[in-house]
Amino acid sequence: MNHIALAGVKHTGKSTKGRLLAQSHKGIFTDLDDLIVEMLPRGYTIREWYREKGAESFMELESSALENYLNKPEDGFRCLALGGGTLENPSARKQLKASSLCLCGLIDREEVLLERILRKGIPPFLDSSHPEESFHRLYEQRNRTIRECSDILVDMDGLTMDEAVKAIERGFRAFIKKTGI
Repeated sequence: MNHIALAGVKHTGKSTKGRLLAQSHKGIFTDLDDLIVEMLPRGYTIREWYREKGAESFMELESSALENYLNKPEDGFRCLALGGGTLENPSARKQLKASSLCLCGLIDREEVLLERILRKGIPPFLDSSHPEESFHRLYEQRNRTIRECSDILVDMDGLTMDEAVKAIERGFRAFIKKTGI
């Protein structure tokens, strides 16, 4: 089993770390958001779709994209970066639990993530009149879910990119050794 999925609150570096991890294993990196964008009607962004169609419609797309990924047979190392809220999607979470991949939760400090998020403007999943408060609630909920669902956890606080990737690799090797997968 050479498949890992990275979960984390928005801006924990899932895509960046996932690309580096895939490179070091000469494998394939996939960002679930990219697979969702491929499914959107021409001209839509994920933010536009979410704002216009709502959370339920977005979660249906997310589940379909994840199902397509999980059913795609490929040999070798594969790394999937999940969306920040993928584990909050009951259908996607069920698919991930039924799969044979290792789910790695990335944890980082709330204030660090909020600052990164707000650099690009307030996303549609935050209350624009109280972004800090709504992010706090979201951060608490998503971190709780990540901790409950993940096979391994890696705390990103204070780690360089290289150190973070090495910590993920150590956790992944320990998971494989423990499970025998």
